[in-house]
Amino acid sequence: MQAEAQPAKAAELAVPREALVAAPKGRLRDQFHEVARFRHQSVRTEGAYWDWVVRYLKFHREQAGAWVHPRDLGSRGVTPFLTWLAAERAVAASTQNQALNALLFLYREVLLAPFVPGGFRAGAAAGPTAGRGA
Repeated sequence: MQAEAQPAKAAELAVPREALVAAPKGRLRDQFHEVARFRHQSVRTEGAYWDWVVRYLKFHREQAGAWVHPRDLGSRGVTPFLTWLAAERAVAASTQNQALNALLFLYREVLLAPFVPGGFRAGAAAGPTAGRGA
C-alpha cells in the first residue's frame, strides 16, 4: 500500500518575492499592473498608484523637455516631485505619503531598483496658514 501524498503546505506553494520579474520588454504600464495583481493589491490601490506614477512621469517630462524612464531617473527624481507637490500644489501630507508609497512600489517592486530616500518631509514646504493668530 502506497503512502498517501501529503497536502502541500502554504509556504511551499508560495512564490518567492524574487520569482516574479515583470516582462522586461513590456511597457511600464503593463509591468506595473502585472506586479500589482501578483501582489494582490486592490483595484483601487492599483489605479491610484498608477495615477501617481503618471503624474511623476509628466512632472519630469516638463522638467526635462522629454519623456524620461523612471529607471533612468532613479530614486533621486522622487524628492523634487514631492517637493513640487507640497510647494506648488499645496497638497496635504497624507497625499504626499500616498504619492511616496506609489513611487516606492514602482521602484522596489516593479523596477526592482534600489530606493534611497531623499531629504523630504511630508508637508515640509507648507508655510504658516493665513488667518492664524500667534
